[in-house]
Amino acid sequence: MPVLSDVVKAQLVLNKLPDSLCLETWLDLVKMLPELLSVEVPSTITNVIVSNVQPLDSQRNSVWFRYSNAGVFMGIYIFSGSTWTQIFPLLTGVYWVYSTDGSAPLGYQKIDGSNSTVVAAVGLGAVNALAATYIQDATSTFDCIFACSWIGF
Repeated sequence: MPVLSDVVKAQLVLNKLPDSLCLETWLDLVKMLPELLSVEVPSTITNVIVSNVQPLDSQRNSVWFRYSNAGVFMGIYIFSGSTWTQIFPLLTGVYWVYSTDGSAPLGYQKIDGSNSTVVAAVGLGAVNALAATYIQDATSTFDCIFACSWIGF
């Protein structure tokens, strides 16, 4: 449990409200939340940089939420070892997920024979060995617990 002094409360702000909105499932609503809402970080927080431009030398003690020129989230960086280093998502990380339909979350790709980046890095044998540990759903129709790699949005 976090120490209360380590928690920063921020307000959710409505970005826009569509004129007409028809959602068929709760999942549709959850997927729309990042588009509809944002978080206002209090002005007392001065060591967080949200930008598509590398922070200044004077901002090296900050955390950088990097975006592309098109406004797409690229990752979270810290300054370490004379360079800005990505700490999330880990480009070489393996992320274990649970899925109710066998699909990977947005921004991720299942690690299997079709994941050419991982196959090129570790070889098809290693990928197949990893895939052999995946857990299928009760009907043995699809993998419900499996590994993914980050591919970006």
